[in-house]
Amino acid sequence: MSAFVFALGYIVLLGFQFLFNAAFLFARNNRSVLTEHRVELQAEGVYEETAYNRSLFLWPGINRVVSAAGFVAVYVTAHSALVIPNRTFASPSQRDEFIRSIRAKTGE
Repeated sequence: MSAFVFALGYIVLLGFQFLFNAAFLFARNNRSVLTEHRVELQAEGVYEETAYNRSLFLWPGINRVVSAAGFVAVYVTAHSALVIPNRTFASPSQRDEFIRSIRAKTGE
């Protein structure tokens, strides 16, 4: 019984966290996050640009790259990632090459 209560409590808290995050992002109308991003692999690292900022994440600072069903996530810190939807890539082979290139540069 206590495992069930714990699991139910965890699910409820997770739901509240999701709702809070969604409300926070949309209520603030955070244009710098919810905007078009350009991500490019360069000799020095991963370059990201929007209408509001430019960032260069050097290869030694890239934590990992994760391939998921609908996206590729390039973790630039332990808890922060550049999330790139699959629709960004012209083909599955281009997506695979993107992942391979990052892993080759990071030694992953």
